[in-house]
Amino acid sequence: MVAVFPLPMLIAKLNARKNRLLLVLQASISQQHQYEAVRKILLDELGRDGFEKELEEALQHTERQGKERAGIHTQERGCQNE
Repeated sequence: MVAVFPLPMLIAKLNARKNRLLLVLQASISQQHQYEAVRKILLDELGRDGFEKELEEALQHTERQGKERAGIHTQERGCQNE
């Protein structure tokens, strides 16, 4: 069985990793404009319009599939939706 974590918890964990990466980048890149460029790329890839969006869509898809499967099984058993 695969553990399913709530989206806000996953986003919080992802944000913690992004912050750590940005801190390392800031310490290692001496020129501010280079840091800003790398920061933008990292946030574009892992942020709201990148991986976060893909993660949300994947979780919603998984949730829909689970409900569809549960619906089939409850119909087979004669369970009523309340």
